[in-house]
Amino acid sequence: MATTVANTSAPATNVTLLFSRIRALLTEPLRVTGTELPENVLLMAKVITLAFIATGQFRLFSWHFLPFVPLFDRMGSPALFHWTLVAIFLAAGAALFFNRRVRLCCLVLGGVLTISLLSSRMYFENNRTYCACILILAGLCAQGQKPWPLRFQVVLVYFGAAMNKLLDQDWRSGQFFAYWFGQIHHPQLWAQMTALIPAMPLAKFFCWTTIITELILVAGFLVPRWYGWAILLGAAYHTALLVVMNSTFGMFYYAMLASYLAFVEWPKPPLVVVYDNQRRSLDSIRRFFVWVDTAGQFTWVPFHSQPAPSDLALKQPQNSLLLLYQGKVLRGFAAFKRLLLWNPLFYFGYVILLGRQPRFFQYHRWVAVFVLAMFTPFLAFAGESAYQWILHRRQQFSGDPMEEERPPACPVSKAMDD
Repeated sequence: MATTVANTSAPATNVTLLFSRIRALLTEPLRVTGTELPENVLLMAKVITLAFIATGQFRLFSWHFLPFVPLFDRMGSPALFHWTLVAIFLAAGAALFFNRRVRLCCLVLGGVLTISLLSSRMYFENNRTYCACILILAGLCAQGQKPWPLRFQVVLVYFGAAMNKLLDQDWRSGQFFAYWFGQIHHPQLWAQMTALIPAMPLAKFFCWTTIITELILVAGFLVPRWYGWAILLGAAYHTALLVVMNSTFGMFYYAMLASYLAFVEWPKPPLVVVYDNQRRSLDSIRRFFVWVDTAGQFTWVPFHSQPAPSDLALKQPQNSLLLLYQGKVLRGFAAFKRLLLWNPLFYFGYVILLGRQPRFFQYHRWVAVFVLAMFTPFLAFAGESAYQWILHRRQQFSGDPMEEERPPACPVSKAMDD
């Protein structure tokens, strides 16, 4: 009889093991922990690499035409040179996403971009040069060390941009914006605006607003306690440019926002999420996040797993979702936002959505506005209201029991002790 049980359970064990391996393979690109790079730096490198692939920028690598260095004129067939760069970039990108020798992969990716830039004046752009620098600096980082070179690179970019404008008479007078925006990109909109406001004072206002914003970002990214506000201001600044110009300026939008990850401290376990397991919507959220959480950094604890009430005065919160980390407690929509920000899938999905949107969905810039608004603390009340409304509607449609009918039980204190 024991032999029969063993024989029947063996196929089930094999199937479970197979599915476990498939899941591990599919979710490995989402893992940013346990490598030789800091988690935030590895995620930054993956986001920039994915942006190159999603936007098709990798297909534009140099054909060694009009090189900066004459050596590249003797590199043989331009087509072979180009496709060799593409193959090396894609191979290094795949290894990076599957966490194989990640520091070497970053150096190779940055090296491919550097070679492509040096071998063609036609390929050269500032945004591509910035990506090459960021990837090489990422490869020089190490686990357990602050990514100061990356941070200084971001500061240097904003300082150089601000000084370049400040020393330019056309920028100081507003003439640059009046011509660039009013004559080249949006003449009709500019005509409507200047019908209400004098042209040159308005252009001067926009020019000086840009200069001051970049100088504020320099100061913000130099002072650690200002990092959060600097990231918010920088995201708003680049999103405003995206909306106004309907352009990401090549890789600049993706690379600048991705490089802000160098200023972020990736959370360390244990991270406890306390949720209402009697709400189907929240249980669905839990299953999704557990599936993509390959590193196991989140511990999900149901409210009703113990009959004893919590001693943290949390009782049964109306938002039914809590995130506990480093002695802090985030509730409701604030907890949900943090779950997204600490999930690499959110960043990858954002890049793919902006980079390869379907033809019927051409207004990708408004996706950027929506994401920015969702994470803006000034609109947190609106996000919380929408979050509660969605939970309430899901509760009605799914037939979940009402919250007031449930016993107020929550094992939060035990989870924090663990």
